[in-house]
Amino acid sequence: MAETQSVDLRSRFPGVISLLRFFRAANQLYMIDRFANAPDPHTALEVLREMESIVLRLTPETIKVDNRQVRACLHDRIRESETELYRRLGAIVGRNERNELIFAVRCPKLPTDRELDELRRALDSYELRPAELAALAMAWRVKG
Repeated sequence: MAETQSVDLRSRFPGVISLLRFFRAANQLYMIDRFANAPDPHTALEVLREMESIVLRLTPETIKVDNRQVRACLHDRIRESETELYRRLGAIVGRNERNELIFAVRCPKLPTDRELDELRRALDSYELRPAELAALAMAWRVKG
């Protein structure tokens, strides 16, 4: 995928990519796999709706991680051996107020109805495959 195409997809589908990255950071890679490997556009959109539903059921909390406030939709204790994994996936890793090692994942932006309509059209016309958006979500963020 060319750099200009990936930038274009990020600007066209920011909510979709944010949602997929949330599941990456939460180490729920199977959800991204389900989206990427959806057999048709309808199924891909249903997977996104399921992802949205899961996020909407979470209760955002402000927690302390290494003495800084973080607004997170998901957080939990982890073992020392898991710290690098969660960091590589994009989660915030550190110690909470009880000095427990935790990971935290900020709440994602959710796709707008307009964004989902545009995605449906792009998938239906074969202009885009779900795997392309999944690949962007799984890629490292480039600081620039």
